[in-house]
Amino acid sequence: MNGNFNFYQFAQVAVEWSGNHPLDVVGLIGALLILFAFYRTSIGRWSGRSFWYEFDNLLGSVCLIIYSYYKGSYITLVLNFVWLAVAFRGLTSIRERSIRRSKKSRRRRTLHRIA
Repeated sequence: MNGNFNFYQFAQVAVEWSGNHPLDVVGLIGALLILFAFYRTSIGRWSGRSFWYEFDNLLGSVCLIIYSYYKGSYITLVLNFVWLAVAFRGLTSIRERSIRRSKKSRRRRTLHRIA
């Protein structure tokens, strides 16, 4: 794939292919979100530590959990709960880093004012 990959057009074709059954569409959206995050990371557009990478993985896993539950696919249900937990931990880690950075920044500004 080159840099001209059109995710939106791909998603439209995939939804049409699924027959528009609501559960199939939810599962398809989940899979596409996870694949999209992987693709964007692989081509260097996103970092593996970025908010959007983790958010797409989290949202994709939620969609796949719903799909797996209603389809009775309990093995993939477990896998996607683990995927959800990892993505959630990634998002909390990003938030923790952001808080630490803002505290450091405030300390530096305070030290500059004192000096």
